[in-house]
Parts: sequence; C-alpha cells; structure tokens
Amino acid sequence: MSKYGDLLRFLYSGVEDELLRTQGQAHASIASETGEAPPGLPADGERHQDDEEALEIENQQAFLDFEVKLPFRSDGTHDFDAQDQAMTDVEQRAVEDQVTFFNHQLNNAERPLLRDNFRDEPDEFAGFQAVRSYVTHAAEHGQADKTWRRALLPSKLSDFCAWVRRFTSFNELWEQKRKQEEILAAGDCPRSEVAHQELLYKLLNDHRECRSQAHRDFLQLPVLDGDTFKMLLSTCTGPHNEQTDTNLHEASFTFESGSQVGTCSHTDICTQLGRYRRAKRRLCLSFDPSGLWLREDPTGSRREVLSTPKPVSLAAFFQQESLREDMPDTWLKKSRLAFRLATSLHCLYPGPWIQENWEAHVIQLLDIDSPCIPCEYHGDWKSTNPVWQEFSQLQAPLNWEWPLFFLCFAQLLVDIREGKPGGSYPTKPTRDWHQTLLCKAEETLRNEQLEWYGEAILGCLDYAMNFIIEKNKTGDDRDAAQAAIRSTIVENLAKNLEKWEGACGNYSRPEPKAVGELTGQTAATKPGNHGCSSSARTSSFTLFSDEEERYEEGLRDDNDTTDFLNRMKNFTPKFIKPLIDGKTLPPNYKRIRIAVLDTGLHIDEQDTQDTLLKFSSERVLTKHSKNYTGSSKEDRGNDIDDTHGHGTHVVRLLLKLAPRAEILVVKVSNGRTLETTKLGQLIDALEYAGQSADIINLSFGLDQGAKRLIQPVIDRIWEDGKLIFAAASNSGGNGKRAYPAKGSGVFAIHATKGNGYSPENMNPPADKILNNFATLGYRIPSRWDGKDVHISGTSFATPVAAAIAANALEFVQLAPPHYRSSNSRYFHVWGGMKHLFSCMSNKVDGYDYVRPWADNMFDTDASIDNMYERLKKMSIQHHRGTAESMSRRCSG
Repeated sequence: MSKYGDLLRFLYSGVEDELLRTQGQAHASIASETGEAPPGLPADGERHQDDEEALEIENQQAFLDFEVKLPFRSDGTHDFDAQDQAMTDVEQRAVEDQVTFFNHQLNNAERPLLRDNFRDEPDEFAGFQAVRSYVTHAAEHGQADKTWRRALLPSKLSDFCAWVRRFTSFNELWEQKRKQEEILAAGDCPRSEVAHQELLYKLLNDHRECRSQAHRDFLQLPVLDGDTFKMLLSTCTGPHNEQTDTNLHEASFTFESGSQVGTCSHTDICTQLGRYRRAKRRLCLSFDPSGLWLREDPTGSRREVLSTPKPVSLAAFFQQESLREDMPDTWLKKSRLAFRLATSLHCLYPGPWIQENWEAHVIQLLDIDSPCIPCEYHGDWKSTNPVWQEFSQLQAPLNWEWPLFFLCFAQLLVDIREGKPGGSYPTKPTRDWHQTLLCKAEETLRNEQLEWYGEAILGCLDYAMNFIIEKNKTGDDRDAAQAAIRSTIVENLAKNLEKWEGACGNYSRPEPKAVGELTGQTAATKPGNHGCSSSARTSSFTLFSDEEERYEEGLRDDNDTTDFLNRMKNFTPKFIKPLIDGKTLPPNYKRIRIAVLDTGLHIDEQDTQDTLLKFSSERVLTKHSKNYTGSSKEDRGNDIDDTHGHGTHVVRLLLKLAPRAEILVVKVSNGRTLETTKLGQLIDALEYAGQSADIINLSFGLDQGAKRLIQPVIDRIWEDGKLIFAAASNSGGNGKRAYPAKGSGVFAIHATKGNGYSPENMNPPADKILNNFATLGYRIPSRWDGKDVHISGTSFATPVAAAIAANALEFVQLAPPHYRSSNSRYFHVWGGMKHLFSCMSNKVDGYDYVRPWADNMFDTDASIDNMYERLKKMSIQHHRGTAESMSRRCSG
C-alpha cells in the first residue's frame, strides 16, 4: 500500500469540494436554460459571452469533477488508499507524483505553513510540508483554509485541460490493472488450500473426544483464504449431546506450518470450547498435520464479550420480504450474497465441507453478509457424502448431463434474484426442472442490468459440459471442476456485482457537449461509460441500513450498555444541577437546542409504561417542529407523527441522555428511503434546522451523488457555528463512510459496545487521517409499539454523541463569570467540540471511543471547578494559537 494514498484521497476530496463551491456546472446548467452566459472560473471573475467557450468550461469542470470521484466509487476497483502490498512500483510512483503536484499547487498559495502536528511519523511525508499543513488545518477545523482551498483548482482557464489530462491518465493506470483483479482474486484456491480444508475436517473429526455423530457445526462463508477458517462450533450440552441453535460458539482455525509449541489432546476441542463459551470469548486455534493448538485471538479483541450466534435459514430470511424490494441497494445485497456463495463453492467443491445440495433451507445466515453452511463429521467422508459421490460419477461419459448439485445451485441463484423461495427443490434432476431454470436464465439475460447474473445461472445449467471441456485441458478432475466454476459462475457474478456496485456509486464519466480538446479526444470519440447505464441508477437514497430497522425484542439488557447509560445519567446531577439549584442563570442563557432530521416522533398515548415520551412536552418543541415530506410547501405542516420508529428512537435517546436540551423534530422521511426528487425538501429542512438549533442530528446517510446539492447548505451551517452529527454508515459494515458524515464540517459517528469495542459488521473502516469518533450504539434499550426493544447501529450512536455535546455546551454556558473567557463560544463550533471530543476519547479497535468520564475529564473524581479550569485553558490555548497564526501571517 502506498503511504501517500490516504493523503491523496483527502486532497481529491478537497478538489471535489472546491469544484462544488464554484458551482460552475450548476451555473452553466442554469445558463443553458435561461439563455444567459455562465460565469467563468472564480479566479478570472469574467463572464464569458462566447457560447463555445462557456460550454468548454462546463465540460472541463464536469470531467475534472468526475476524475476526482472515480477512484472512490463504491465498488473500489481502483481505490488507491485501500490497496495492499499488491501496489506496483509504477503505481506507487504515480501516487507520489500526484501528491507532489498538489504540494506544488499549495506552495503557491499565500498562506503560512502550520506547525507540524500531523498524526504520522515526522519524516514519513518529508518534502510535503504544504500538503501536511493543508491536511492538518482541515482535520482540526472541519474545513481547510479558503486560500488553500482555492489553490486546489486551476487558476487559469487554459490550465484546466492539463489538469484533466493528468487526472485521467492517473485513473487509467488503475483502471487497466484493477478492473476485475480484486474481485476475481477471491476465486483463487490453490491445491495446497484444498489440502488444508481436508486436513482441518479430519482434525476436527479426530479431536472430538465425545465422538458424537450429533455434532452439527457451521462453516462461515465466504472461504477466501485457504489458511483461515471461521466456524460456529456446537458444544456438548448433555448426555445425549442434543444440538440446538443456542449452543453454538465462534471459533477460528489458522494453518501455521511448523510454528506449534505443543498440540491439544483429544479432549481439548470439546473441553476448551466449553471453557471459552462460558467466558464468552472466541476460541482460536492453529493447525498443521501434527495437530491443533490454542493461539491468541488475531483480532486483538480479547476483552470483547461475544453473544450467542443464532443463524437462520435463507428460506426463513426470504419470508421477511426484505430482498423483494426493487431498489439498487437491495440488488447490491443480493449480488453480494450470490457472489459470496459462488466464491466459496469454487474453493470448497468438491470436498468434505459440502455435504448436501445448497438449497435455500440449507444455507444459513448470521446476517445477509454472513452466510454459513452446516457440516457433520464422518471418518470416511467420501462414502457418506452424496455430493462427492455425484462428482465421482460425473467423470463417467454417460453421467454428465444435469448434476443435481448444480441444478440446485442454479435454483438457489434464481431464488436470490427473486428474493423469495421457489418452492421445494426436486430430489433428482428432471428435464422439466432444467427447462424451467433455463427459462428463468433467459428471462434474466433479457434484463440489461442482470445479464451477467443470467450468465451465471446458465453456467450452473451447463456445468457438466464445461467440466468436460476443462478436464480435457488440465487432465485433473478437481482442477477441472474449479476452473469450470470460476469461468462460468464466479466471473459472471463478479461482473454482476461490479455493475451494481457502480450503480449504487451513481457515477458515469460525463460526455462533452461541444468539440474541444479535453482528454486528448474529440466529441466523436467520447470517453467510455465507467459506471452502469442510467437505468440502473438509484431513484432513491437509502437513509439507514435494514439492520437498524430490526428492533430486537425479548433480550436482556447488555451489562456494558447499562453501565454506559448509568454513567451518562449521572452527568446532570453531578455537573449541572449544582449550577442551577437556587442560582440565577447567566444573562442571555438559552437551553441547548437539538434538531432531529428523521422520520418524526410518535407518542403512544395508550402506552402507560412509556413515561419518557409522555412527559416530554416541555422539551419537545411541537409548535416549532415541522414536516418536510410533502411535495409542496402547502403540503407541509406540523404533523410529525412517526409511523416507522427510527426517528422516535433517536428522540428518546436525546431526551434521556441530554435532559436539559430542547428537541426540535424535523420530519424528512416516512421510512428508510428518500426519493431523489425530495432532496429539495431535505435542503429546506436543513436550512430550517440550521437557523433554529445549536446541534443538528442526522442519523442517516445518503449517496455521494447528493453532495452537490447538500454540501453548500452544510457549509453555511458550519460557518454559522452550528454542530452537525451524522451516522458514519447507512449500510452496516459493508461500505465506506457515508455522506454527509464524510463531508467537511460534520462529525462522523461510529458505533461501539458499552465497553468501547466495535460490534461486528456495523462500522465502515476507520479513516487514517480524520478522527473516527465512536460511542455507544449497541443493544440500547428503547420502546416501540408498546414493547421493550433493543436498538443498534451508527444511527443510534449519533444521538448519543449529540447528547454528549449538548451536555458539555450546557455546562460551558452555565460557567460562573470568573471562569468565562473572551472565547466562550469556542466549544460551540466544530474545532472546539472536536478538541473536547478528542480529550474525552481514547483509541479502541482503531476508533476514537468517546465518553465524558475519560481520564481527567467529567469523571467521578473531577470537581466542577477543576473542569471549568481545564475548559478555560483549552479555549485560551486555542485563542493564543489563532493569534500567533495571524501574527505570522501579517508579518509574512
């Protein structure tokens, strides 16, 4: 991985933001409709009267805008900040050259360099002082200095062509190499890894001291690394070893040749499994031909408390109907699931782990992105495994037409495509069944957006013929089987996945509107479309993940979550109540106001147990709350009733954790999606919230395509000194940081358990330059529809963070006169609150875990006077630093 990749990603984002601020494309679009000439570049300050020149400006801005976005599309086919050691010297030099280019541009800006406090080693970015200063300033203040920002765009019209050529050339280097490489690499499964699979199966069979044939374990998919296997192992529960889904436990096995210091005895697997299950810790073992031995948890989460996994069948999951929605994000989930199954099939077939046909009732899910398959252990597995026996018969010339396993897998792909089970699977291959599946495949092929998916179904139906063709090439049965699966199933599903990743990324290279030298091509040779066709683009935004819609009932409160909430509850009586009891409030005092843009608020008058919402009328500003879901201003009003529940949970958390704050409810959606045509209403809602509140809570994410319209509003809110908190992800742990959380001037909030550790499959990867603030977002008690439920997700970590900020601001504005500084508004703005959050956080699992009682902050030993002294010093230090910077700038 290039050490400069993350810097370059940050700089590209700055170019994109500055292009957005100039609004060159928007002005040109308006001009084309009104007949007015568009404005020129910001540095020129001229209005171009020549239509051809104006169109060229529009083209150049559109091309440059696309090129800076291209490396970070959601499919990540050439995301240079995410590459591993596979990056070549040529690619590394190209990345470094781009950073050098930016450093030269920033050096030309009339702005003094900051003191070096970049978070990496001092000498790692030697020679890039201007870039370091730009990044440091942006990371500390929410946005980079205006002078630096302007230096990120060409200063002359004539420079635009050279910039576009440079960026296009850089992107093409990655496109040529990475188009399919990362996805298809998952399909590689060397012969040595097949041997490891069989070895692990034999060791598990041999090391079950109870010798129980009833043990039914689960192998987690996808199996992409033949050296590491994740499993759910069943424990021995009684004299008859009855197996249920309540006695499964997480385990991982890693092949490590020659590194063991001793092996387990035959009793160790079942015995150790029981011990680790009682301790709620993951069982981790290494293995080689000599045996198995215990090892440390490679995730480093030794303190993480595991819950009992409860897989459900894919057939049962289909009944929830969540995969039947005809929406891009749903198709993306289905495409990922199909691809995961296919790559695992490629690695495991044929072998001891595939013991029955893969049907919808056989495939188990921990969640939509974590499938697994059941397995039992037999000494002579080949004699008892029907899939292996069919594979053996396939080698005979007369038994090759329709293998039952691959007809079942074709049916499974059809079921996933349709999002529902196709009925019971036949127990033997028939011509009618084959014809029905063939019709389904042809129907899929006719859909332009699913053509590769249809090819994969055909690959299953034609597997026997493809196997014979590959066997004639290799001469080896297993190699031929894997080659047939890879070339006709895995590769086609990879292309299908890439298409839907691109669709949800919502990017395609713009076409020129006039003849001109833009990228060395003319209008007659237009650049290719690097996204999918427009018909696949999303017509709505997914605001939050479907996992955050599933409120868990009947669970016990999590101990760590309870501890976190109790500590939060103690803040007001310890730090606020003594400042207001019997005392005069400071002049111009106003309660901190938090605006919640979400699905509204529902107060169930029939629910006698929900006292929190029933007695919230003084704090929920109903008269000032607004509904922005109507298509016109006349349709909008004060009806904020929540029929979904997401917004109600957010408001409940703020009422509970920020007991002095006022809540302004702004309804922007009726469910988990927002139509693209409703972005205008969302902009109006943001404008209203920015004018009316101190803190804005956005427990949702949008597609990056919304940035062009939304970011200017966020910039204005940020400049007015308001705080914006947004959920870091709207797709669980599958994607990158969502927008607007990834936008400038916004606090991106990740989710943690009550002990600070990250829940699995919930957060996007941590950013390597910016802060990764995270707080409680796991198994939080709430209430909906008259029932006690538990909620999890970054959506619900966001109001916890907003409540922490509101409590801190309440404490600041209640300061006695002798503790107030001339910079008392410091903590009300992004940089000040970021400084405070940094002091209230420590690094856990790569994220900045925020809790007010951090060492030397609002903990049980801190006094009110000590805390005011500390906050006063923080604001004074900032004021002095700003003055010194201004002095250096003036003297320079």
